[in-house]
Amino acid sequence: MTFETSLIIPLPPIEVQKEIVRILDTFTKYQDLLNRELELRKKQYEYYRDKLLTFDDEVEYKFLGEVCNVQSGGTPLKTKVEYWENGNIKWLGSGVCENQKTVNEITNYISESGLEKSSAKLMKKDTTLIALVGATIGKVAFLPFEAAINQNIAGVYPIDINKLNPSFVYYICTTYYKDFISLGNGKLTMANLSFVRNLKIPVPPLEEQERIVNILDKFDALCNDITRGLPAEIEMRKKQYEYYRDKLLTFKEKNK
Repeated sequence: MTFETSLIIPLPPIEVQKEIVRILDTFTKYQDLLNRELELRKKQYEYYRDKLLTFDDEVEYKFLGEVCNVQSGGTPLKTKVEYWENGNIKWLGSGVCENQKTVNEITNYISESGLEKSSAKLMKKDTTLIALVGATIGKVAFLPFEAAINQNIAGVYPIDINKLNPSFVYYICTTYYKDFISLGNGKLTMANLSFVRNLKIPVPPLEEQERIVNILDKFDALCNDITRGLPAEIEMRKKQYEYYRDKLLTFKEKNK
């Protein structure tokens, strides 16, 4: 007897099977609808982002390095246990850069000595992170807290927040992706800080920056925030489907 022929499945009456299939199909179709709506919202978001971040010649453009501090970090020696053990400082690599205004998961921490005795650097809250290498090159994230970064990320923060809104910097940096990809003609490569500092950024009046940020923040939350918006609803419906699937497909075995 093979493994396949030894598997046992429940065989309730055909009417019960059909009703279970109907219920679970309803859940699946609803999940598909939500996923399609999310894709449409993302396209809508990209359209409005590109439209809102396109300026006429009256707006002044500056090099990013003129108006922002741009720096990268480093990695404490893995062989130094004291740099990692009981660490309480969040430490990020380029994997967090997913073109979302959230950093959803932190898995690595370093100690104070790990920060002080390495080239890792502590970034301020509201710093824009740009991946410099690998599959995420050119993608960005926005820090909702202080954190150290490694050498594969550039941290970008305005020199004067009274002239440049940190969230506006983030949204502008999402538009640079093609510039990074063109570095290696589509092949994986590495950008350096000079490249980042020489990117051009429009500097409209602060009030206009804030207006744009308010609009794009709503789109970003709807499309990307796992605590609310469509991603949250999709996750909730997935768990709901799994709960009813397991409940509906659990049967009492008939006495032989």
